[in-house]
Amino acid sequence: MAIVQSMLNVRPDGTIVVNNGQLNLSYSDTLENFQLDTGGASGLPDLNTLGPAIDELMYNPGVRNAYIRNESVVDGGDINWDVGNQIIENIGTAIDAQTARQAADAPLLESKTLGMQQARMALKS
Repeated sequence: MAIVQSMLNVRPDGTIVVNNGQLNLSYSDTLENFQLDTGGASGLPDLNTLGPAIDELMYNPGVRNAYIRNESVVDGGDINWDVGNQIIENIGTAIDAQTARQAADAPLLESKTLGMQQARMALKS
C-alpha cells in the first residue's frame, strides 16, 4: 500500500506518526522513542510550548499545521514548517535507528519471556 501524503502527527496518547509520501516511508512510535531514534535533535517542540492545553499537532506540508485541543483546531503554525519538513524528509534515518533499537531489544524481551515461562513452570511443580 502506497502512502499518499506526507504528514507528521503528534497524538494525544503520546505517539508520533510520520509519513514520507515521496519515499513511501512510515514511522510510528512513542515520542520518547522518537527522541532516541533521532538522537534528540529532531527540533520537535514540546506541545506544551505551543499553547494552553494543546494535545495534538497535525502537519501536512503546504496544507496545514494545526494545533488541536479536544479534537478541535485552536491554532496553527506555518504551512511550510521547516522543522516538520526536515523530520519528514529525514524519517528514513529514524526508521533505521528504530529497526536497530528493536532488534537490540528482541533478545532481552525473549529472555524475559523465557524467564517468566520458567518461573510459571516452577510454581506449578
